[in-house]
Amino acid sequence: MALPADAAALDRLARHICGHADDLRSLAARLVAAAEHVRWHSPAACRFRVQARDVAADMRAGASRLDAAADALRDHTSTVRRVLEVAGAAVHAAQQAGCVVLHAIGH
Repeated sequence: MALPADAAALDRLARHICGHADDLRSLAARLVAAAEHVRWHSPAACRFRVQARDVAADMRAGASRLDAAADALRDHTSTVRRVLEVAGAAVHAAQQAGCVVLHAIGH
């Protein structure tokens, strides 16, 4: 997938990714809470709760990886903004130089 060179679109994508990370953390918390409040008491229930906590830990780790991806995308977005600013300045300078050349040769 090619990323757009539109900094605003990249910002929206990073926020979207962060939203998924937040959702994943929320689901992990709800899973643990639900598992802890199950009215089931037995050795199997204990194993179930342990497994639910393990799955929730994996979900939180996944959320952290999504946060890292969003951070990397924000870094990329900063670079895109700088490149677009430099390119815009170069185009402007070229246009100004072209006007100067045209005036110098009498056009």
